[in-house]
Amino acid sequence: MAISLDHQIEELEYELRMRAQVYPRSRKMREGEKALHVARMQAVLKTLRFLGGNNIPAEMPRPADLIAALVHIRQVATGAPGEATQEIRAIVEDVLTGMVVPKLKEEAKQ
Repeated sequence: MAISLDHQIEELEYELRMRAQVYPRSRKMREGEKALHVARMQAVLKTLRFLGGNNIPAEMPRPADLIAALVHIRQVATGAPGEATQEIRAIVEDVLTGMVVPKLKEEAKQ
């Protein structure tokens, strides 16, 4: 069953509200452990909101898949054996952190 991005976000928001009510009373976890779990959930929520706001499908390729694809493209384009260079790794990191569009906009201004 496919669950929409909006519903995934709603569920995370609900879960965070529930944890905010339960964690203060919980004596089974240390405060640092509680904070870590909340921070992880907030990071997931932030990622889903980013995906939704940028019309990016939730099923993003894994970094290793992106690197392999870029290496293959480089091999085809140059005819040379390829490997995951720093340049390719930097491109993948930019794509995954959402920096590609801002960088392109900045380059276009120059």
